[in-house]
Amino acid sequence: MARHKSIISTDDVEIRTLPETGEVDPEIATARTMSKVAVEKFMNEKVVIEIEASDDPNAEVFVHSGNNGRAQYIKRGEPQSIRRKYLYSLLAAQKVGFGCAFGRDANGNEYNRLSPSSSTTHRVRLIRDDNPLGGMKWVQQAIRETANMQAGVTL
Repeated sequence: MARHKSIISTDDVEIRTLPETGEVDPEIATARTMSKVAVEKFMNEKVVIEIEASDDPNAEVFVHSGNNGRAQYIKRGEPQSIRRKYLYSLLAAQKVGFGCAFGRDANGNEYNRLSPSSSTTHRVRLIRDDNPLGGMKWVQQAIRETANMQAGVTL
């Protein structure tokens, strides 16, 4: 199957964490100043995406994406038109794994260190977004925003 040309992929975004100084990213601040009606209209616009096929033989064929209790299933490997709010849900989805290190320190005390690592759940490619406020810039902002939200969570 031929790959469709994408505007941006989840692999193209560099994630940066904002400092804890109370600074607000100007891109996020702009989105927060939009009226709720404008945000709702923006999030309900259609975009065309493709969820890349997985190498895992047990991976589901249809990926679940939800927003406010409503679900949409998206088939892997095929470009599909969905609402932007479901794309946001896919971009925000994270899987967290823990590495475990067990041993004894120099004083003979046992320790068990858990090191969390997270990654996006699905590799999503944006193929078409007709809104000039959307596109690559919006996807980058959404990924960074969700990464910063997750970085603020303590385990």
